[in-house]
Amino acid sequence: MRSGTQLEQALSIRIGDYITGTTSAAGNAGGTTVVTTSDDLLSRPGQSWVPYYLEITSGTCLGQSRQVMDFTVATGVGTFTVVNAFTAQIAISITFRLHRAPPTEKLRALSAVLGEIHDILPRIVVEEMLVGELLRNCKMEQWRANLPYDWETVTGTVTRETSILYQGGSSLKLAVTNGLVRQRIPLEYGVNGKTLVLTGYVYGKITNGPKIGITANGSTTYSTAVAADDTWGQLTLELAITSGTQPIYVVLSKGSAADVAYFDALSLTVKTTGVTSLVPISTAFQDVRQIVRRQGAGLPAPVVVAPSERVYDNYAHFTAMEGDYLLVGDYIAVVGIGVWPTLSALTDTVDITVDDEPLVVLRAGLKLMKVLQAMEHLSDTAHWKQVEADLQREEPQLKMLQRNAPTKHLAIPTR
Repeated sequence: MRSGTQLEQALSIRIGDYITGTTSAAGNAGGTTVVTTSDDLLSRPGQSWVPYYLEITSGTCLGQSRQVMDFTVATGVGTFTVVNAFTAQIAISITFRLHRAPPTEKLRALSAVLGEIHDILPRIVVEEMLVGELLRNCKMEQWRANLPYDWETVTGTVTRETSILYQGGSSLKLAVTNGLVRQRIPLEYGVNGKTLVLTGYVYGKITNGPKIGITANGSTTYSTAVAADDTWGQLTLELAITSGTQPIYVVLSKGSAADVAYFDALSLTVKTTGVTSLVPISTAFQDVRQIVRRQGAGLPAPVVVAPSERVYDNYAHFTAMEGDYLLVGDYIAVVGIGVWPTLSALTDTVDITVDDEPLVVLRAGLKLMKVLQAMEHLSDTAHWKQVEADLQREEPQLKMLQRNAPTKHLAIPTR
């Protein structure tokens, strides 16, 4: 990971434009002067620092840059005067830099190169997400006598119903006023910070009847109660889960009505804007090389489901193999090639390595040289042409060391 400041400094050093100093006294109250006794700065002829850019690198005016309009030396003390005032007086012991090339142009060159260099310096992007059904025995088909697997009876009487069904061969029948059944959702599923969508079909008979809900951080949120019309009705509840350490439960409530209630075909998923076969991904992707399924939360062995280079409106196409399906708590890892983030400020960071930095810096240097030579008001065009020639001689050697573009057989990420 490299910051904009680190890349700009590397670029400045590479093109011979890294000059530092420290103030030896406070400047004027108006913020238009910077005072120094740094020998390497005083040794140059008086006006050689005009029209350099002076950037403050510590103190109140950190990051501010102004163009130098005058530089004078008297009794061993040098005074820079800038065109536009800094926002405050420049104090003593403040560090600063002098730029021959405008600092803003350096940042623009670096940002432009990051937006273009993915063809020779690919960025591997990995995004993981929780997909698939989060409830176990959500269709109420697995029973041991009158006890549904994976469900806990808190209050009331639960029996297996085989006549009043929404689908399949059984539903859950819940009797006794205020009866309650629940299933715990493991925190290992990683649902904190996600929005959960709970749906289910409920058979209601009278008002104040059954409903479904989610318990998170000790508080239960319920859907509306199903209509009292002796038919199956679908209930839906969406709930954003904030960070917490308390258990999360899906609850089935009979309500305060005296009659029985039936529950069937429940589902709990993380809210997305896509469907199962379209995995939502961020705009960081340019193309997708692998989609990896990790079967069940916490299981170590991932499985490559389907390589794909197709990206549709920020969705990666999930082409499951014949007979394949998503299991409870599956994690999907999408692996692909993405574009590098650009820099809008020196405080921004980009996830390139120290080894990748020289190529980025060299390309940015070449781009910057073209810009500087086009600035007719600069009197040192010949200097920048010489720097450009030096960079061009080095570029072929760096390109030979560039990282090869990844194939479809990228390393499968592990949690």
